[in-house]
Amino acid sequence: MNACTKQRLIVCDDQEYFIELAPAAVDSRQAAGVLCRRSFVTLTTPSGYACVGSFGRDADDSWSAKITAFYDPASDVNFELVGQGLKRTGAIVALWRNRHRAYLAHTAL
Repeated sequence: MNACTKQRLIVCDDQEYFIELAPAAVDSRQAAGVLCRRSFVTLTTPSGYACVGSFGRDADDSWSAKITAFYDPASDVNFELVGQGLKRTGAIVALWRNRHRAYLAHTAL
């Protein structure tokens, strides 16, 4: 168990990638989450995984998902939007379907 997380809520897991819900104060059915890829334990990945995407609620109450991408100095972003204007389940599905496209700064297992 991660020292920072008391109870981990994993909603998708293929033994290489997993989606974990953020600890929600009230209701886990409304929690945002992160896409992580398992990696070696190193100084930059002390937990043995690296976060490579996320999904969350937008200001208009829709949900979006994004994955890490190589930094683009022209747009000053290091992510790619893979779903926008979605229901929560749609954002999770979009994130999961695009997990292999995420930019990996760390070596996987």
